[in-house]
Amino acid sequence: MSYSSSISIQLNRRKRNPAEFDLDRVAAAGRGFSGAEIDAAVQTALYAAYTSKQPLTTQALLDALKATVPLSTTRAEEIQGLREWAKTRAVAAFGGRRENRGGIMSATDHPDPFRIDSP
Repeated sequence: MSYSSSISIQLNRRKRNPAEFDLDRVAAAGRGFSGAEIDAAVQTALYAAYTSKQPLTTQALLDALKATVPLSTTRAEEIQGLREWAKTRAVAAFGGRRENRGGIMSATDHPDPFRIDSP
């Protein structure tokens, strides 16, 4: 899912028309943010707009994102460590090649995926 789509979903959930916003600018500012962090930024922008008795604007969304540091930044080392750990200890959910999964076979690697015994 793209950042623009995620922002559109959050705006729609709050009865706002995404076409009224510069989603490309907001999406660019939201790179590296999780869906929950984008949700929180939209909520923050709505609260700020409400308390100042102004409509929600692209700038309000940009300001809310700018005031937030995403976990992908604050915990970058931990995330990279988990990725390194997973390379040799977990099965890829994307169904990548067996070589990329440390030799672990999935059902899709088996010539007959309905057989439960090993090849």
